[in-house]
Formats: sequence, C-alpha cells, structure tokens
Amino acid sequence: MKGCDFQFSIKRVWGPGEEITWTPDGHARRGIENASIRPMDVERTIEFILKTQAQTDLRMAGITKLLQQGMRILAKHDESIEKLTKTQERMTNAKERLTKAQKRLTSSQERLTSSQERLTSSQERLTTAQKGTQTSIEALSHIVADLGRAQKRTELKMAELSDAQKATERTLKTFISSLGRRNSRNNHKI
Repeated sequence: MKGCDFQFSIKRVWGPGEEITWTPDGHARRGIENASIRPMDVERTIEFILKTQAQTDLRMAGITKLLQQGMRILAKHDESIEKLTKTQERMTNAKERLTKAQKRLTSSQERLTSSQERLTSSQERLTTAQKGTQTSIEALSHIVADLGRAQKRTELKMAELSDAQKATERTLKTFISSLGRRNSRNNHKI
C-alpha cells in the first residue's frame, strides 16, 4: 500500500464532523495508536480542486504561450541555421577557390624563382662573357696600337725604301745614261 503500512476497513458511513479512532494490532510505530481519521468537507475540497484547476489552466496557458514563442524562436533559429549553413558552404567554396589560387600562385612563384635563377645564371655568364670581351677588346686595342706603331714603322720603312728606290732609280738612270754615252762614243746603242 502507498503511504502507510497498515489496512483498516469500516462497514458504516461516516457522518459530518464524526471522528473515528482505531488502534492498530501492535505492528505500528509508537504514537500511531492515537491516530484519528476525520471526514473532509466536500465543498471545500471541490472549491480547492476548482481553484487548483483554474491555476493549472492559467499555468497551462502560460506554458502554451511559452511553447508557441519557443516554436517561433526555433523556426527562426532553423532559418538562421539554414542561412548559416549556406554561408558556411559559400565560405568553404571560397576557401577551396582560395586554396587553388594559392597553389597556382605558389606554382607561379616557383616558376618565377626558377626563371630568376636562370636569369641570374645568364647574367653571370653574360658578365663573364663581357669581362672576356672587355679583355679581348683591351687585347685588340693593344694589338691595334701595336699594328698602328708597326704600320708607322712600315710606312717609315716604305718611305725609306721609296727614297732608296728613287735613289736607286736615279743611280740606275745615271748609270744607264752613262752607259749610253759611253756606247754612243763607242757607237753601240743599247
């Protein structure tokens, strides 16, 4: 049984204001032998039940309003979650595009770095070639200067040779002329 550890039965109806007492059979705790049952006031009980029902109805109306507001909030929350999910998808797509762009940029930077290295290498070779060319130009300048000096010496020698040839020609003419005079004296013509 609920609420007590004993049973009792009564065969008659209690009257209003009547008090019934009983003594248990020794199994109850001390003090229970003075227990009494009083009949209740039905009107007050009904009034209490109606009052409690009205309070319960008010509470239920409040709970219903709260539930409706909660449902509206949940609907708005669901819309917000939907929007947030779409935004998150767009962000994920943008992130993927950004990642692809970063990969392309990294690849371009690697190609650019490789090109810069090749350019640097080419510039170094060009600088080396320019130094070699400069050295060759300086050597050629020395050679040209030497050739110029040699040409001047050659021109001087040619002038000397020309002078010597002219002198030789004069001497030869003189010699031939003297031979011609001698032969004409001797009647021989050359």
